[in-house]
Parts: sequence; C-alpha cells; structure tokens
Amino acid sequence: MESYGAEHCYTDDDNQVRITATAEIITDRPLLEEIWNSNALLRAYVIAVCLWIAISWYR
Repeated sequence: MESYGAEHCYTDDDNQVRITATAEIITDRPLLEEIWNSNALLRAYVIAVCLWIAISWYR
C-alpha cells in the first residue's frame, strides 16, 4: 500500500500549529465507514472544509 507525507498547518496573528503525518489511500468501504463513524472530530473538520469550499466557490 502506498503512503504519502501529509502536513496540515494553521496560523493566525499569534499562533502556529503544524501537524505532520503519513497518509494512505483507503478504498475498503467498511473500514472507511468505521473510521468516519467513530471519529466525530474528523467528521466536523471535513464538513467544515467542504462548507468553506462551497461558500468560497459561490462568492
């Protein structure tokens, strides 16, 4: 299975957060559903990003 370097950075006027990880593409549907259903923070983050993209797209 291939893995990829992943990095998420957030900065504002006073703070900086950087998270570095290894990511892999998962295509196993039951595993994806288990991860999605058991991780509320992930769900909130993905939904927020999708909403931000949608709002930005329609401006």
